[in-house]
Amino acid sequence: MTDSTPFHIDSELTGVAIAYQNPASALIADKVLPAVSVGTKKFDHIVYDDEIFMTLPDTKLGRSSYANRMQLESHVKVDSCLDYGLEDSIPLDDMMQAENSPRGFNPLMASVMYLTGLLQLDREKRVADLVSNINNYDASLRADIATSNRWQNDASDPIKVMLEALDKPLLRPNKIIFGQEVWSRLRHHPKVISALYGNNASGKLVSRETLAGVLEVDEVLVGSSYINIARRGENPSFIPSWGKNVAMLYIDPAVGTRHGVSWGYTATYEDIAVKRGRDERAGLNGSEIVKVTLSCREVAAASRAGYLLQNVMS
Repeated sequence: MTDSTPFHIDSELTGVAIAYQNPASALIADKVLPAVSVGTKKFDHIVYDDEIFMTLPDTKLGRSSYANRMQLESHVKVDSCLDYGLEDSIPLDDMMQAENSPRGFNPLMASVMYLTGLLQLDREKRVADLVSNINNYDASLRADIATSNRWQNDASDPIKVMLEALDKPLLRPNKIIFGQEVWSRLRHHPKVISALYGNNASGKLVSRETLAGVLEVDEVLVGSSYINIARRGENPSFIPSWGKNVAMLYIDPAVGTRHGVSWGYTATYEDIAVKRGRDERAGLNGSEIVKVTLSCREVAAASRAGYLLQNVMS
């Protein structure tokens, strides 16, 4: 892709941005809705009727008859990737001072990591909001847990609730997504411990791998990031990105915009990139501008391929 802007892509700093990761348990957006590359910002994706993969045709063949001819019924939905970006201005004087510093501080790399972290956190919140939106699930594939059955109550039965929910979507979910508060409670819920460990339950905690095995899913994901919802200048007010729902999704790692069925994915026109420019007017010797960008669209593609448990905790 030709870059005709005043900025140029810096491959070394882009490598820093791609390699930079928050703690593995904090940000899970890329695992929940993996990237699917698209060649243009405007893209189309196929939407299939729910029943076409489940309705059995007549497959019998007579000695001289023709096979039943089938047609993949679908319609095309047009969408578009959105551009996201943050930038920072670093005075060249600061960079020259850093070069002569015995501590080896690199203000460019520090800025790239800071901006990348914020860009990733913003994406995390978008994915969490998409996954938690009840309108992205068929009406029969979501449930609001009654107050008396919420999981802080020792008499509740989370394993039973999740097993029943997993069997309802047309495509059985292969990923389960928890927020950290819900996961921390589930790990020591007495009925969960008893179901998994029986008489040897004393002092036990549930691991993600153990729960995935019991529920027969590929992966248990836990998002533990927080965001500050206060305005600048106000006292910080932190809330968890993933809230108190549990999402069960079928995610096909090989899905494309024109093939496959998956609850969702991320159509990606341009992955995270770092671009550099120069502002000669700023300061004594000018400033280096670094900009971290991303162009993508998070897509909820199949409402019958997931199940949402709302408000599993008060």
